[in-house]
Amino acid sequence: MNSTLAHDRSLRLFQFLQAFTQLKVKPQRTSDHDTLLWFYSLPQEPEIQSVARRASQDTTPEVWLSVRKPKVLAHPELPESLRPWVTARLDDSSKLPVSLSQRFSHGHRAG
Repeated sequence: MNSTLAHDRSLRLFQFLQAFTQLKVKPQRTSDHDTLLWFYSLPQEPEIQSVARRASQDTTPEVWLSVRKPKVLAHPELPESLRPWVTARLDDSSKLPVSLSQRFSHGHRAG
């Protein structure tokens, strides 16, 4: 019984010391690499829904910020008259289209 009492006291002492050291350490909520973004500064687009722009402020919703992927529109078709001047594919938006600065036609002869 004496060893149980000593064990209980030492356990409570270590729990106290652990709680005491946690009081001195402030939790880090931000870092130097974080960026603060206010809800009101978000663009007003149909794809962006935030708690700050709700019609009713009576209750707190489960979702505070929702951003849907926007619909990507297809690029316009290249007119037939310009097709011989463009040598690259136009369906990759990460690459610039390549156009010819001059073009020689073998079907027409100067005369």
